[in-house]
Amino acid sequence: MQLLGLLRRIQCGEGSEADLAGEVDLVYSPFSDVKVFPEGVDVALVEGACANEDHLVAARVIRARSLFLIAFGDCAVTGNVTAIRNALGSALPVLDRAYLDDADLQPGIPGEPGIVPRFLDQVLPLHQLVAVDAWLPGCPTHADLIHAVLLEALAGRTPDLRGRLHHGRTMSRRLLIDPVNRVEAGIRAHDPCLSCSTHAAGRMPMTVELRGPAGELLDSAGR
Repeated sequence: MQLLGLLRRIQCGEGSEADLAGEVDLVYSPFSDVKVFPEGVDVALVEGACANEDHLVAARVIRARSLFLIAFGDCAVTGNVTAIRNALGSALPVLDRAYLDDADLQPGIPGEPGIVPRFLDQVLPLHQLVAVDAWLPGCPTHADLIHAVLLEALAGRTPDLRGRLHHGRTMSRRLLIDPVNRVEAGIRAHDPCLSCSTHAAGRMPMTVELRGPAGELLDSAGR
């Protein structure tokens, strides 16, 4: 789970197309040498699902210290690929496979209180732990959507996403690239060499087709 805190510096005007870099102070992120999430954050984006005890604590602290909380990306919104292990009932089968079954030297599941956080039995999307003010799905989330939501949130308004999210196709019945990423992620999740589609080098050659009730081809997207 990655955390990004934005502290509002100036008020964004209606319909502003200003560069966001000039509108915010970045007070907490993976790129900032800040150890404690600060008080009084106006907008916080949380990327990734909650998979261990440290994530639980972090999510609650961020919610308590942020005015507006955004679940950012498919993993934060639904659990996505990281939640595939939920079907096993607990984290133990995954840990056994990684640290016991295939271990050649000194097998043992790592665990040190305060250093190695304990896995949760179920990977959870953010809204199952704390109240969320907005959801930004996508793998990856489209840059225009991120920009629009941040402008609204920084201006103190609740973003209205009605008509902007179509879960894989636009209102003109054309495919977006997002469903191709989701299909690829599902395949890669079961291949230890390929890993997650978003982070692996290279792209899997594939085509996703959108067909109508009579089987007619409406659109296709691929790479």
